[in-house]
Amino acid sequence: MAISIAWGGIALALLTGAFLLFLQIRTYKRTGHKSLVVAAIAQVFGLAYGALQVAPHVLSQSISTRWTLFYIANACLLVECAVGALGAILIFRAFEQALKLTDDMPPTFINSADKATGH
Repeated sequence: MAISIAWGGIALALLTGAFLLFLQIRTYKRTGHKSLVVAAIAQVFGLAYGALQVAPHVLSQSISTRWTLFYIANACLLVECAVGALGAILIFRAFEQALKLTDDMPPTFINSADKATGH
């Protein structure tokens, strides 16, 4: 039972990562904001980490291959964390700048935009 739950958790984590990657790519295509490229790169390394951690358990590998995959997976994790943190900083900075632009707009401009979009 515990093994089934563990594999389900791994599958859920990989599916969630793939879904987040899809959202990052889709939003980048819509906005062109470079922070999403950084976040997507981090997400790819996160998915690679997950896949490389699972691979030795799915495939019958030699001990040296298992250790190699372990080290490569952890290198992917390190890149994911560093690049992901940078991506998060860039996304939050862009969000703060967008809010500042909204605060700097005259109220009549904001109200007319709200009326046009139905907000």
